[in-house]
Amino acid sequence: MNKEKVISEINKILEKNNNTLRVTQKNIDKPLKETGLDSLSMMEMIVEIEEKLKISLPDDELLKLKTANDLVSLIAVSYTHLTLP
Repeated sequence: MNKEKVISEINKILEKNNNTLRVTQKNIDKPLKETGLDSLSMMEMIVEIEEKLKISLPDDELLKLKTANDLVSLIAVSYTHLTLP
């Protein structure tokens, strides 16, 4: 899955959950702490992403996330590994 598709999926989930945050090229490298997304909202979003995309994001990698770009890259890589033959 490419990064643009991942960003689109994240934004759909954020919108569905009435979160006003959107991932854009302008804020993709901004620290997650500065986006207004608290840890509970982040974990809810992660769970929904995992369920929707049928992937499992490694906990140790989730703990390393600092920016939305980190999250997008992790999802893209996890999804790619899942779909490889």
